[in-house]
Amino acid sequence: MNKRIKELAAQAEKEVNEIFVWWPEGPDRADVIQEKFAELIIAECGKAFWTEECFVSDLAIEYYNRQVGKIRRRFE
Repeated sequence: MNKRIKELAAQAEKEVNEIFVWWPEGPDRADVIQEKFAELIIAECGKAFWTEECFVSDLAIEYYNRQVGKIRRRFE
């Protein structure tokens, strides 16, 4: 597993564990961690389309939004 995947897995576990401190009777923690990990990977994939042009170009932002939307819809 590469370094970034390990970081995202640790981040997912940390975020879910912080929630479960306040919600101990919630759903199975492992399932929630897995779902959060998937959300973080999808978000990371979307970031791959962000470029410096997005700061100044409406067309670049449109392209970014279309690509991120495709990724999100793929996993709905």
